[in-house]
Amino acid sequence: MPLGDCTPEQAAWEMASRVLHLLQINPAGLGGLWLRAAHGPVRETWLSVLNQSHAPVVKLPLNIDGPGLQGGLDWSDSLRSGKVSWHSGALSRAQKGLVIVPMAERASGELCAALAQCLDTRELQTLEPGVRRPSNLGVVALDEAEGDEPGLRTSLADRLAFWLDLRSLSLHDAPTFKALAPAEVEAARHHLNQMLPSPDCIERLGQASVAFGITSLRAPWLAWQVAQCHAASEGRNGVNADDEQFALLAVILPRATRMPAVPQHTEAADSEHEDTQTPQHEPASEPAEPAATAQPNDPPPEGQHQDAQSLESIDPSEDLTLESMLASLPPDLLAQCMN
Repeated sequence: MPLGDCTPEQAAWEMASRVLHLLQINPAGLGGLWLRAAHGPVRETWLSVLNQSHAPVVKLPLNIDGPGLQGGLDWSDSLRSGKVSWHSGALSRAQKGLVIVPMAERASGELCAALAQCLDTRELQTLEPGVRRPSNLGVVALDEAEGDEPGLRTSLADRLAFWLDLRSLSLHDAPTFKALAPAEVEAARHHLNQMLPSPDCIERLGQASVAFGITSLRAPWLAWQVAQCHAASEGRNGVNADDEQFALLAVILPRATRMPAVPQHTEAADSEHEDTQTPQHEPASEPAEPAATAQPNDPPPEGQHQDAQSLESIDPSEDLTLESMLASLPPDLLAQCMN
């Protein structure tokens, strides 16, 4: 269902279902999800679909220590065998899947820093000497903060592509949906590996980030990753306008700190532009006859008609590109994303 044809509640849930599908395809590349929702049926419906996604899903307790998170020395096995033995941590068990952080608003700075480092370096910082393991996972931070309570730490939230707020939804607004099948995930990953570059799309997403007052450079990069993943989920090897708009809705708008200023085009500016476009004619050798007074129903002179056509053929500026993007957004959904 197109997001523009939904109510704000339906659009939020449709976005949540698409986010889950994209996290199945590329959890590490997208970083993960900051999900603001109360503990209740809406969140549990979404999590139940996630648990059926055929990918590892590991829940992290808030009191988990470094060895439990990243692995450490297995004392019992070492004493029993007489050899040094190491055990894997929660992050190792979540490879190619997701780790869930419940009550993420209360997560310690150490835990958020460890997860952020894992997302940045794509490596597991194990305690085993001389061993470096690659990391391929995403993070789902479940934030239950209400009102003005502090939420997820910025150090971790900035690295997660998706920020969703489902606190205003009821169970009626959250019908169940299905996760992608393993074959669908593999097909989408194949298209993602064959994705064609699109410098213009990257540039537009960067300009949109600046226009919406976003200072983090991770935002346009994550938006580009989301656009590619969305295209791959649709079976395409290239990003189109729909993928770009989805990335704008999913990544840029939730991070916005201001509304961009849309340029105002006045009649004075247009008339001044027409003057600059009017061709200059050489003076005639003979005196020209006085021009007849124009009547209201007379057709415009030939030169003026050509000027109007030339003005219509002028390419829009970068600001106009952003203006057209904003004009295509559903007003109710935009207001909801800005809350």
